[in-house]
Amino acid sequence: MPDHATAYTLIVLAGGQGRRMGGCDKGLLRLGQQGFVEALVQRLRCTVPGADQVLISANRHHNEYGRTGAQVCADIRAGFQGPLAGLEAALVQAPVHQPVVVVPCDMPLLPGSLPRQLLAPVMADPAAISVLHDGQRRQQLCLALWPAATLPSLSAHLDQGQRSVASWLSGQLITEVLGRAGPDANALCWRNVNAPVDFRLLTESAQNSRAADAVLSVI
Repeated sequence: MPDHATAYTLIVLAGGQGRRMGGCDKGLLRLGQQGFVEALVQRLRCTVPGADQVLISANRHHNEYGRTGAQVCADIRAGFQGPLAGLEAALVQAPVHQPVVVVPCDMPLLPGSLPRQLLAPVMADPAAISVLHDGQRRQQLCLALWPAATLPSLSAHLDQGQRSVASWLSGQLITEVLGRAGPDANALCWRNVNAPVDFRLLTESAQNSRAADAVLSVI
């Protein structure tokens, strides 16, 4: 593997059932004029040159996601087995010669600087997995890793009937990356949308002009 590279693959995880959101496809929720996944792909891909391939892990609405220009990957395991199964399906399709940056679809305001922050540790140590820490907790689906070094253990974990992301990560060489964004943007950048109340609060917060400007300033 090269000691230095700018090329990476961006993976967006959007394959869940959205049970706490009434079954809606969270990646297609809209914030302003864009859907969550569309906004993430545009922000993260444009900010750090090198994301020459985008993979979206999705089990529904493939045509809608395909309009982003990304390659859509469905789970290769039946039964909606969770984000690890979605990550496995995307890693199977990812080029092995470059690292990947992984983000979940339900954090639509992640800062554009995030790929650069996550990639630095794995470029220094290809055996490592870098994981975002937002200052309060680990965001365990915001990752950077090398597919060839990671896929075997991930698939073995799933083969054993294990679906927990935290459990899988506990057996890996982890480097935590403290997320950085403007102070006014932090609360928005790291917010997950897991339930209708989260979506309402995020929408209301993003409509605040000062907060919106702060989010845009980190791009």
